[in-house]
Amino acid sequence: MPLIGMQYLYLLIKALMLLGDFPIRWKTAVVVMLPKTLKPDLLAANSYRPLSLLSAVNKMNKTFLLHSLKMVVDARKALPEFQFGVRPGRSMTQQLLLLTE
Repeated sequence: MPLIGMQYLYLLIKALMLLGDFPIRWKTAVVVMLPKTLKPDLLAANSYRPLSLLSAVNKMNKTFLLHSLKMVVDARKALPEFQFGVRPGRSMTQQLLLLTE
């Protein structure tokens, strides 16, 4: 999607969040059943696993929301300096090095 399209989509999503409304189609997933590779009996229900296909707009909304939350958390320094989990650029190896020093 071109940058201008993403900007308009961002503004639309932001307005919908302020209104407290979000289209149901954007929250609905299509579930596809995929066969498990090591299960020879394709007639058995446990030979399949579900895969949820979400709306592309919903995925973009989550990306925008994550980016916004990250900016707020970073600006307010809401996470401790030694919080490494789910933070880009920080790894378990770095945490282990800090523990051993």
